Amino acid sequence: MSDTLSEPVYLEEKLVEIQDSGRLAYRSKSLPTWCPGCGYFSMTEGVTDALNRLGIDPAGVVTVSGIGCAS
Repeated sequence: MSDTLSEPVYLEEKLVEIQDSGRLAYRSKSLPTWCPGCGYFSMTEGVTDALNRLGIDPAGVVTVSGIGCAS
């Protein structure tokens, strides 16, 4: 992944990258709707990436959200 913002990111490529990485195993089947500028997306992405890198079994992970459209 590039550190520059000048390269375009294509949704199809990003989805393949995420699926191949195993991070989708930590998510529900229904995807949330993110408001523009919402910080929940980056937090969720960081947590799922960390869980995946640490090799934590997705079956033992529960995420609870109580506010906003991400709940």
